[in-house]
Amino acid sequence: MDTKHGIRLENVSKHFRKGSDVVRALDGIALEVPGGALATVRGPSGSGKTTLINLVAGLMRPTSGAVFVAGERLDGLSPAQRAALRARRIAVVFQMFHLVPYLTTIENVLLPTLAAPAAPGENLAERAQSMIAALGIEHRTGHFPDELSVGERQRCAVARALLHRPEVVLADEPTGNLDPDSARRVLEALDTCRAEGATVLLVTHHPVDSIHPDIEFRLENGVLSG
Repeated sequence: MDTKHGIRLENVSKHFRKGSDVVRALDGIALEVPGGALATVRGPSGSGKTTLINLVAGLMRPTSGAVFVAGERLDGLSPAQRAALRARRIAVVFQMFHLVPYLTTIENVLLPTLAAPAAPGENLAERAQSMIAALGIEHRTGHFPDELSVGERQRCAVARALLHRPEVVLADEPTGNLDPDSARRVLEALDTCRAEGATVLLVTHHPVDSIHPDIEFRLENGVLSG
């Protein structure tokens, strides 16, 4: 496995307390996605898919087990170190778009440049325009989020997440509320990331017929199978 750019979970569990009960969101799962591969995790709502994405993104710590992403063991990093890793090397496409309401489409896409400026010789403004066009929202560059459809907002969020050419892309139900054309564009953008060498982990309970995953997993009741 390409451990430098891949994803590995070793016997990972995540449990939550709800009153006197313990909710086993994930229970002793093992997962490996080599660098440069696209993997899907399919499963019904409530199966633990969002918890899985949050663990791999370093947004929460596992109850037990180890999470390795892009050569880093996440539970060995401080919150600031995990945030820095996300800013430059890990992109997360959330179910909720998290667009800034007072910024236009192009301004939202370019927002990551405030935390991580462009690499030498890279023109991120030009890349942002290119990605917006590829996702079919070039006619919306000057519009605010409340002027966009649900599909357009998701495509704006995808463009923003992929702006810095991340090594690892994590997508949480990115096509869940989209029409077929918008869903196809989002999946094709993720597939392009794989073609460019990124590792992609996509969790969904929707069909992904327009792309061909390298690896497919199934998650039910917090238990993962391959």
